[in-house]
Amino acid sequence: MQKKTTRISFSQWLRDWWGKVMEDKERSIQCIVLSSLMHLVLLLVLSLLILPASGRPDGDLIQVSFAAAVTSGSTQENGPEEESNPTEPHALDEEYIPTENVSENLTKIKESLTTQDPKLEQYLQERKQRIAQKQEQLNDMIRQQSGVRQGVAQRGQHGTLEPRTFYGVPVLARSMLFLLDISGSMNIADARKEMKNAYQALKPSEYFNLIAYAEEINVWQTQLMPATLENIQAANHWVDGLQAGGRTDIYGALEKAIQLGSGSPRAEIIYFLSDGLATSGVTQHPLQILAAIKQWNSEHKLVFYVIGFGQHQDKYFLGNLAEQNYGRYFIR
Repeated sequence: MQKKTTRISFSQWLRDWWGKVMEDKERSIQCIVLSSLMHLVLLLVLSLLILPASGRPDGDLIQVSFAAAVTSGSTQENGPEEESNPTEPHALDEEYIPTENVSENLTKIKESLTTQDPKLEQYLQERKQRIAQKQEQLNDMIRQQSGVRQGVAQRGQHGTLEPRTFYGVPVLARSMLFLLDISGSMNIADARKEMKNAYQALKPSEYFNLIAYAEEINVWQTQLMPATLENIQAANHWVDGLQAGGRTDIYGALEKAIQLGSGSPRAEIIYFLSDGLATSGVTQHPLQILAAIKQWNSEHKLVFYVIGFGQHQDKYFLGNLAEQNYGRYFIR
């Protein structure tokens, strides 16, 4: 009886085990099928999302491709390519230049750019503002230049207000030599007042001398003189007699300045007024004049304060003259 019970129990167990295996198999098949369906749906969704950006054909692209195909086919059918008519634009020819009337073509361009795009309108407004700012800067520069010209004209009529200045450059030396350009390009009335203003407030213990140059070199004294009341009055009388005119001998004026400035008493600073444009003298070449002055002054080491005057002044020459002779360059 026990053995029979054992057989029955084993058989029953085997049937139960096989049933479970089949049930698990069915479930596995169902999971596989369900998973496959889900992956398929996911792939379809991704394809729909990606296709418009990279793969969906556009109507314009179809037209361009069609035009290219027609052009290619017609070329092959007609044999060698014939010279195209320059009055008819080729669909794919980037070198083509339309022969329409320029004004009509410009009108079409303006009409095509007349849109309601907010970004475009904002850009155009910002561009107008930048142009207005640029124009305002230019106007400021013009006003400043006009102010400088008016200031020079006012000094010519009423004299310079600040003492011990020569065309706005402070006179700080204790012994000095002034070179004044009185050629035809200068306002002689303004030049006289600027010259007087430079030495008028000097102390009797200080020394000065004057050179006025044009085509000829005019020297007030053969050496630097103390700024006594008598000498200042004599200098004023000499300045009042100066007359403008003629060409400009820069070479001769600088040669005379070094000769007088290196004497006794010695000039601490030489104030040289010029536009730098020589029109007379032994040489008028700027590089030759610079080389000569540098050679003359290599031993004496006189200091040149160069004052460039006029809108056409030679800044290269005047700047190098100051730099090579231990001084400074002022633009007026």
